[in-house]
Amino acid sequence: RVTLFPISSTKAATKTTPTTMKTAILASVIASAAAFAPASVNQRSTTQLHESKEDLAALAKKLNPVLGYFDPLGLSDDEFW
Repeated sequence: RVTLFPISSTKAATKTTPTTMKTAILASVIASAAAFAPASVNQRSTTQLHESKEDLAALAKKLNPVLGYFDPLGLSDDEFW
């Protein structure tokens, strides 16, 4: 009969397994905590667009002359920001 793992090496592996598992769990907790860290905010670059409904209609006619300006729900009349 051939044994793959001698008794002495099994006992040694049992002693180091809790430490290895604790290290692996600690590493995964630290790595997952980085996913919830706030991202750096760059406040220098801001973009503001002030397009009127007429500008949108002209741009739509230029980009698609067949359809032109199409807003069946009237969303361009609402203010979202």
